Amino acid sequence: MAERLLDRQVAALGERLMAVSAGMQNEPPSQQPVSSEVPEEICSILTELQAVARGLQPQDENHHAYL
Repeated sequence: MAERLLDRQVAALGERLMAVSAGMQNEPPSQQPVSSEVPEEICSILTELQAVARGLQPQDENHHAYL
């Protein structure tokens, strides 16, 4: 059951990243961020993904079963 929750969280975050990316591509070039700049929303989503990934890390010695 926990796996399904994590799957849904990852899927939702992936959809948010895709939406942000699509929105950035539709902006006029003058309003697009410099390639070295990462929009704050993307940083926020990546931070959330990192937290979800920590939840996926195995907690027991049989961690290869999760891979």
